[in-house]
Amino acid sequence: MNNKTFSLGDVIFRQQDPSDLVYEICRGRVGIFLDYETENQKMIADLSDGQFFGEMGVIEGSPRSATAVSLADGTLLRPVTEDELPAFLRENPDRLLTLMRQLSARTRERTLQYHEVCRALSAAVAAHKQGAEKDPALKQELEHISQAAEKPAKKKSYNPAVNTALFRYVLDDLEKTEGNRELVRVGFLERRRVRHLSPRELHVNPDDEFTDPNIGPSDRIISEYMDLIRNLQFQRADIFDEPVLVNRMKAGDVLFVSPDRFETEPPPHAPFDLIFKERLRKGTVDLIHTLQNEGFEVWVYTSSFRSERYLRALFSRYRIRFDEIVNAQRHLREVQRDRPQILPQKMPGFYRISLHVDDEDVIHENGRRYGFRTIRVREPDEHWAEKVLNEAIRIRNLEEKTR
Repeated sequence: MNNKTFSLGDVIFRQQDPSDLVYEICRGRVGIFLDYETENQKMIADLSDGQFFGEMGVIEGSPRSATAVSLADGTLLRPVTEDELPAFLRENPDRLLTLMRQLSARTRERTLQYHEVCRALSAAVAAHKQGAEKDPALKQELEHISQAAEKPAKKKSYNPAVNTALFRYVLDDLEKTEGNRELVRVGFLERRRVRHLSPRELHVNPDDEFTDPNIGPSDRIISEYMDLIRNLQFQRADIFDEPVLVNRMKAGDVLFVSPDRFETEPPPHAPFDLIFKERLRKGTVDLIHTLQNEGFEVWVYTSSFRSERYLRALFSRYRIRFDEIVNAQRHLREVQRDRPQILPQKMPGFYRISLHVDDEDVIHENGRRYGFRTIRVREPDEHWAEKVLNEAIRIRNLEEKTR
């Protein structure tokens, strides 16, 4: 597409508009605003030459989360469509690096702000519970955080010292599991001195396989912890007096598998292959498209804490849109709720799902116990998708006969 020129005050796009273009600033300035032209208007970023904006909506397939406004006369922008983006970045690898640094800096900044606010609020709550008077130092820190939140985001320098594989993994996982984050409490001096730590130094049991970078972090190991802790709470036992044992679990599940052990679908086109690093089992895309063309609803029911937004954004790269997504958060909120009895991690019958596809024996045992149909996907099986499709059609025909 041709470059576009904007005058001072021109609106480039508005909050909730469809996300169809990524913009590179060739010359000038652009402000990013929340609630633009309202009494709650707030500028959250002031961007200039060489920076990108609008990329998150395109990557996620979601509406614009803010309004972009030209802050200078003669602002020159290069618009790039979603379809043009992979070729544009292949032809301009320096732009890819710029875009990734910008995304990383933005995520890191928001994470640090989140941690600082949580720490300050925790201290305020603790002081309130103790009936203490307002601490002047704490009050000053809260005011500082509030003022910082009102300022536009500043450009961050790239620091290779913290660009470790673990650091990048944590940043990626924060996006996948939003709403389920735990604050690691450390002192002021330690935050300034320590840039990163091995998982073995953070974990209460350094011999646990969870700390092995070749095994953990693993959704399944986390689920084992959660089950054990819920059962101990149900039994009113002291959690910290009980040993925590975790068995070795194989990596992967029905849709997401390891390329070392399974054939996989081609990764998304660049740069999305750098954003969505998990790989799909071969046959997944054709199976889902075929099921939907046959008139089936296709849901995702996972015991992991991958967010719905992350899953929808990933599968949109394959032109797949699920009818519903049930993750661990939704399961706990809608199925487990405040029931005293600990229910299994997946209860497809609750949502009237006709057939649940899984690779865990325990899910199929629960199916027999709680009365929902399952089909088990075994170890690498090139005919797995065909078996699932045939079983889905068989069950539909059976249900139609019994109506």
